[in-house]
Amino acid sequence: MATNATVTNASDVETKDHCKDWAEAQHAVFQLARLFILISFLTPCTFRYHSLFLRVMLSCGHILTPIWGAVFVCMPDFVIWCGAFSVANLVHIVYLAYTSLPDWFSKALDDIYLHVFKPLKISRKQFQGLAEKGSMELLGKGGSYAKQDHTCTGLRLSMLLKGRLKVSYDDVYLHFCGREPVC
Repeated sequence: MATNATVTNASDVETKDHCKDWAEAQHAVFQLARLFILISFLTPCTFRYHSLFLRVMLSCGHILTPIWGAVFVCMPDFVIWCGAFSVANLVHIVYLAYTSLPDWFSKALDDIYLHVFKPLKISRKQFQGLAEKGSMELLGKGGSYAKQDHTCTGLRLSMLLKGRLKVSYDDVYLHFCGREPVC
């Protein structure tokens, strides 16, 4: 007693017709935006510039998402919200880049930092603070940095980077300083 009965699922037919409207929601731009956001959250915290990379990837996702929302699904409120997220992320990226990227020095200052201050465990930020308070003086051959009773050097710390200086007292030669360059 076998009967041939065909069972059709009415909800299955309705779902297929209903999903035709979802084609634009599955557009490649939307998928790419979601991929950027996924990558941003999967970045390991041990990565040196983790927070900066996270924000850049989020911004890429939040820039593509309103493009998808405006062009393919026409949702103005969605575009406005994603635009606001994009602006907030871009502002935060500028802040993170300003605070976390290394400070750049001139070649001479970078050499001084690497050979003199870094071995003493002084950070680049601390060295930058020192460098901003000081100035670099170039002396020609035979020039004088300071003379007894004529030059007030105050409480400045001085460092001879290259060349040598003649040290004298009451016009009597004492010794030379710095035969070898620091850098």
